[in-house]
Amino acid sequence: MQGQSALFESAPLAAPLQLTGAPTVTVRVRGEGEVTLFAKLYDVADAATPPTLPAGLVAPVRITIPEGKGSAEATITLPAVDHRFAAGHKVRLALTTTDMGYATPAEPASYVVGLASPVLAVPTVAALEAAPTGPVWWTWALPLAAVAVAALLLATGRRRPVGRGTAHSPAPSARTRPWPPSAGTRAWTPRCRWRSAA
Repeated sequence: MQGQSALFESAPLAAPLQLTGAPTVTVRVRGEGEVTLFAKLYDVADAATPPTLPAGLVAPVRITIPEGKGSAEATITLPAVDHRFAAGHKVRLALTTTDMGYATPAEPASYVVGLASPVLAVPTVAALEAAPTGPVWWTWALPLAAVAVAALLLATGRRRPVGRGTAHSPAPSARTRPWPPSAGTRAWTPRCRWRSAA
């Protein structure tokens, strides 16, 4: 927002820049009392594309200007991110006095913000950069192994054989009678009583 932000941009990058870690920058603030700023690092592609805020992270900063000094310097550590700036893009540092995610002082104030050093320290980890490769071997080996295991289970699975004359029924108790009973006899079961018609 105009009047509430100080923007600083690099020249277009001649080569890709891999940012891995927390960048730092030293600023100078002129004014009085306590200053609250919000530092953001943007990836700017071109004028037609909105700038990208890696991971949407913001660094709130509070700087105290000693009484009678009129200004103070402070080193700001921005949020740690892992982001790749493409060649031709710009790195933009934004120092603002407001942010929707934070509460700000209600009293009006005026400050002048500038860079004490025109250097933005950008940490990189060269060991993390690797040449692009194809899919790792297990992305196609695991499905093939699952199919092989399923085929093996189907081939070796057998139904339990049932032999003739192998089934055994419990021996009839003394109170059990054949069913259905012959005419003129009675049969008793635990649940019902049957009587033949005379």
